[in-house]
Amino acid sequence: SGDGSGTSTASSCLEEVLVLGMRNLDDEIVGVAVAWADAVARCLCTCIEYGQQVRNSNDSNSRRSADDGDGADAAPSQGDNQGRSRKGLTLVQQCSTLSSALSFLVDRFVKAGGELAASRQGGSFSVGGRAVRIGFSLTMVKFLALQSKMGNVGQSRDLSTGDAIKSILQMVGPDLEKQLKVSDSKVNTALDATSASVHSPEKSTASLFGGGRNKSHADAGLARIATSRVLREGLSEMASESAQLSMLHELVAMCKLSEAGDDVNEGSGDANVTLTANQLQVALIEISHLITTLGEAAAASLTDLMPLLRTCLGHRVHGVRHEAAVVCAAIAAPFPTKARKMFRSSLDDIQVHHAEIVKLATMGGDSVDDGGGGS
Repeated sequence: SGDGSGTSTASSCLEEVLVLGMRNLDDEIVGVAVAWADAVARCLCTCIEYGQQVRNSNDSNSRRSADDGDGADAAPSQGDNQGRSRKGLTLVQQCSTLSSALSFLVDRFVKAGGELAASRQGGSFSVGGRAVRIGFSLTMVKFLALQSKMGNVGQSRDLSTGDAIKSILQMVGPDLEKQLKVSDSKVNTALDATSASVHSPEKSTASLFGGGRNKSHADAGLARIATSRVLREGLSEMASESAQLSMLHELVAMCKLSEAGDDVNEGSGDANVTLTANQLQVALIEISHLITTLGEAAAASLTDLMPLLRTCLGHRVHGVRHEAAVVCAAIAAPFPTKARKMFRSSLDDIQVHHAEIVKLATMGGDSVDDGGGGS
């Protein structure tokens, strides 16, 4: 109906379905969880359409009031009351735009917790654990696929391709890193407590091999897999060749800025330029898939990509080095000349580093001999 009570009732019903769907994203049966993820994604699309109708109604009322000259005396509409305060917003109001809906899902994904920390969502057959984050990632895949079919991702003023990628990468962003670091500190605390219990009569409750109640060594890997799936199935597989080229350019640019150093990041004025090791791995995974898909059409991105790979091949994190090597393998098929040059350059670097290691070992051996002779 056109009155405010009908609109409010429809909004309440939509929110009830949305809450019901999120409570069952971790259903024990995979097919049921996938169906609920699709239902939640469609509810979010409806929230966006509802929000657009409210904004259009507000704009038309504002123009009408301005034309009549009695805008100060005009009664506020239902949409005005909903948008007046940002506190205590309903789920429908929180997800009224494409960017806010995607950010909402990413936030729920991160806050859900890891495999051993995530509690049951509240459904009759919810299982909790890793199924929670898998359910939210499936919802993002379905949601972005629907929005891509409607042509809203990349072409909308609300969410460009670069903004979509940045929002998705927050699934393995600093907030997740904090969770992983807390878990690592709990492991260290458990090790200290276990070693102390050898000399103390008190029984320690820490577990040496369990790493604490909320620790799972699979958390980082599962989060990276889920994020890669959202990027690939939600964005790149649904995009045209030109959109895939744009995605490749955005990913390479973000990685390049991240690895350029703190001075460049501070000069750029973007506080979110620096990528975590998990974000960098996900970006490199998607870059390798895009190069394999695009083939020779990705030639324009090699100018920035090749120096980036040389930096990533020497990264302190093993996973980043591995994914950089996979990207090099992906480049070898469509661009054998580029791969040959990089291979020869890498061999030269290996020889130089090996010579430096031998030199340091020789110097260390000589100093030991000198010390032994003096005694």
